[in-house]
Amino acid sequence: MRILQALSLGGFACLPIGALGTRVGLWRPGTGLAVFGIGTIVVLSCGLIGAIILIVRRNRDPARSNAAELATVAAVFLLLVLFPFVRSGLTTPPIHQVSTDLVDPPSFRAILGIRGPDANPVVLDPDMVAAQIEHYPWIRTLVVPRGADASYETALQVIEEHMVLEVVNADPIQRIIEATDTSFWFGFKDDMVVRVRFGEDGTQLDVRSISRYGGGDLGVNADRVGEFFTRFLRESGLDTQPAGVP
Repeated sequence: MRILQALSLGGFACLPIGALGTRVGLWRPGTGLAVFGIGTIVVLSCGLIGAIILIVRRNRDPARSNAAELATVAAVFLLLVLFPFVRSGLTTPPIHQVSTDLVDPPSFRAILGIRGPDANPVVLDPDMVAAQIEHYPWIRTLVVPRGADASYETALQVIEEHMVLEVVNADPIQRIIEATDTSFWFGFKDDMVVRVRFGEDGTQLDVRSISRYGGGDLGVNADRVGEFFTRFLRESGLDTQPAGVP
């Protein structure tokens, strides 16, 4: 039973090690996810074995039951932690970028040089476009009755002060803002670009958000666009919420 305990605790230790190792640059994201995945499999396997032991031999060997209880509790705890992510993976489309303008999407400039050779391509894939239209129909150009310069300043304020993203490029002439968001555990980076320009009906704000790695984003890029629009409208003194924003 010591082996079961050691495996369960060792597998559990792999979870933060895989995440934080990626976060501090000890290894590439794929390696970190592999370590995390192996740890998850070990913990859940030990939990299953522990549950069987509890059912079959609970009253025969108290010491063995204690080890089985530890493994089972660790597995149940892990399942509770992972459940929201699993649910998001099952309910969100397998895409890693979204854009309010699917015909003329905002272009990344300064960020292109730091994304790395293994990063996801920034070209809009037709399948992703179709999935976005189906699952996120509310992600479209925001038009506001404000000046373009004032809208640009508000957008920059929202990104810097409220969303706390790392601004990579802020061009008040072209009214382009590029920023990067870094996740806490794995340090995964998502890149975002905001474009502000005049339109026939008012100032147009277009936003594009893309994950550097991974085939799916669990909906975080769409959530980021929704958060930006909501905060922008609030800071602009406009009460209108973009249709469909959660």
